[in-house]
Amino acid sequence: MFEACLSGASASPCGGEKDSFVNPVLPGGFPDPSVCRVGDTFYLCNSSFEYFPGLPIHTSTDLVNWKWAGHGLHRREQVSGAVNLIDVKSDDGIQAPSIRFKDGTFYIITTCVYRPVGSDEGTCT
Repeated sequence: MFEACLSGASASPCGGEKDSFVNPVLPGGFPDPSVCRVGDTFYLCNSSFEYFPGLPIHTSTDLVNWKWAGHGLHRREQVSGAVNLIDVKSDDGIQAPSIRFKDGTFYIITTCVYRPVGSDEGTCT
């Protein structure tokens, strides 16, 4: 496990200093992170592949302490049309999101890999 010393964090295994954090700062399965900052808050969105709800979103004000905020894909109608997570294969689905903010609206741009059952060829929508 990687440990680093920072100013502003709490407990310390860093040679007696008080400021540290331990990676991963967001434990669990949160691949392909994309972060944007709005004011003093950072927003993190991750790949979710075939899982629903999808595109987990977390917030932080210091890039160390993260709180779950919701999901970018949270309604069935969002995943049953061109973006299909109903019968998607394992490791397909929503990958490599990019979260951005403009004029009061958050945007998440992502790739959806869908290979129909019985096919090894992927199609992107």
